[in-house]
Amino acid sequence: MRDSTTLNGTGDVLQILFHGQKRDASQRCSRQPVSPAAHSATKRMAGSNGNVAPVATISCGGLNLPDGAAVDSLGNLYVANLQGDSISIFPSRANGCVKASHIRGRRTQLSHPAGAMISGSQLFITNTGTHSITVYPTSARGDVRPSRKIEGSNTGL
Repeated sequence: MRDSTTLNGTGDVLQILFHGQKRDASQRCSRQPVSPAAHSATKRMAGSNGNVAPVATISCGGLNLPDGAAVDSLGNLYVANLQGDSISIFPSRANGCVKASHIRGRRTQLSHPAGAMISGSQLFITNTGTHSITVYPTSARGDVRPSRKIEGSNTGL
């Protein structure tokens, strides 16, 4: 299980727990999927303690080794799929096995996306495969080119 902490649209902090990764005894992620059915994301309010139910548990939707998340001002959840070279986008009230929109395809230039951040109406994705950051409008869907790409030896990525 891996986690990511992010802000939702109202400024509340959410903790996103990702399921579907094996860990060795040292708790380092081995990047091996358990099974496609095990890929899910559980949303909890950060700081939750004790026997507290999750806000939502999302499965299906194309999650494929999820590794980073961001929430936009409307509460939509953007999940970087490390193995799937894609971003799954879930509506704010998503819960259960739900259909997602995606950013994926050759034109996206996604390469093992591992992190996500939103600033205003821009989605920033870190790509471990190319040591780059691709930027998309939060409205982007499908096989779309990034609006810009940060890469190169001077970036320190």
